[in-house]
Amino acid sequence: MAVRGTTVSAKAYTTDETDILEVQCPHTSKRGVFFTVYPSTVGTAKVYYKDPGGTYRLFRTEAASADDLLTIAIAYPLSEMKLTYEGTSSGGTVNAEGRGH
Repeated sequence: MAVRGTTVSAKAYTTDETDILEVQCPHTSKRGVFFTVYPSTVGTAKVYYKDPGGTYRLFRTEAASADDLLTIAIAYPLSEMKLTYEGTSSGGTVNAEGRGH
């Protein structure tokens, strides 16, 4: 069975920016990628892309509500990316998925 994306469940985060998941989607070069994020507290989700030199660079920042689904769609050719989350309070958890579309 082919893996279509990367998911995490109940990943803990703090008030510092916390890596939630990294995604490699080599087939997204034509269509893009999307993330779904479901945090337990208010915070900020950030999507980074990996440049040819191997450095992650900030691509998009989105505010997230507590216990609410956030979808981040990117119609841009990204093959390696990272999702981080920074909560307004410590002790929260997040469920997230990243996949090419």
